[in-house]
Amino acid sequence: MVVTVIDALSALNQDILLDEVVTIDHLTVIPDTLFAPLPTLTEIGKLAVLTGKPTYSLSNNSETALQQTYQTPLRIIKSWEDANERITEQTNLVVFFENRIDKRLHDATSFEKHRADIKPIVRQLKSSIQSWLKDAAHRDVVFFITADHGMTVTNGRYSGESLGETKDRLFKLKTHETLPTDFVLVNQDSKDYYAIPKTRMGLTDAVLAHGGLTPEEVLIPFIKLVRTSLEKNKLPVEVEVIGDCLRLNDKFWQLEIRLTTSVQVETVRLNLESPFKLENREAIDIIRTQKSHTVTLKFCADVEQEGLIALELSLQFERANARETIKKMLSVNFPASFLAHDSGTQSFEDMF
Repeated sequence: MVVTVIDALSALNQDILLDEVVTIDHLTVIPDTLFAPLPTLTEIGKLAVLTGKPTYSLSNNSETALQQTYQTPLRIIKSWEDANERITEQTNLVVFFENRIDKRLHDATSFEKHRADIKPIVRQLKSSIQSWLKDAAHRDVVFFITADHGMTVTNGRYSGESLGETKDRLFKLKTHETLPTDFVLVNQDSKDYYAIPKTRMGLTDAVLAHGGLTPEEVLIPFIKLVRTSLEKNKLPVEVEVIGDCLRLNDKFWQLEIRLTTSVQVETVRLNLESPFKLENREAIDIIRTQKSHTVTLKFCADVEQEGLIALELSLQFERANARETIKKMLSVNFPASFLAHDSGTQSFEDMF
């Protein structure tokens, strides 16, 4: 089992993670969402998420706490720089702490900048998972990806008196005392008491922060990746080309295909691999078991195409609460251009 805890990855941003991991071959992705321990601080949430126990009841040493909880040979990876080292057959549990998103969060000047910071980190995680999958060989490995807390964009700055030790989104209190009406008292998963704003108000100058109770701070991803079984290797969606490929314009074509399912699939999205680009289209909500659905594809390319060409179609869909991607090669006979573009033809077209 390999568990990755991504510090400060909110469920609000798990789409970035899912877009990467669904493309890993031989793994089925099962996404879910958890409610983070409160308050949403790293020192409260990280070990609590990993062990299912309040952090205050565990050893201060993370390796000791995990060893006492799982009592199995384990390896802890504390830096992304060590994430590509080989995993031996003697290791039953790998825990990877990915902390770079949280470190960059506090310097981010906007939500857009924060999302941009996440993307290269997630791509590196995908590469590590692919490497770990090879190390596992034929072992029945399971991957989990989660977080200790999320984040929010602060709105406004607190200007009242300090209530205790100040953090970005809360005060840590020395005593249990009466609070202003715009604060709430929290000590759900901690022996300490905290005063947390009821709004997205910040207590420091940080634009993006955590520690509060907003949905984007408390909801965290919980994504399970399992080896695709032999049964699931049978394609749940078959693709058939209907009729001929039609030329609509220069470098622009239309093709009809039929999707036939062996199981019910939902939220079906289609895409074409380079050099082709599919015209934007809505996802297909649902195709029921043993049913067919006809789709008209309109697509273009940067360069002209003619003759028999392999078209790579990517289908992304959900079935049985798992998100999957399959690819299908289609043999398509592209018709010849309307006119041969010699200098005479171009001069004629230029008149219009």
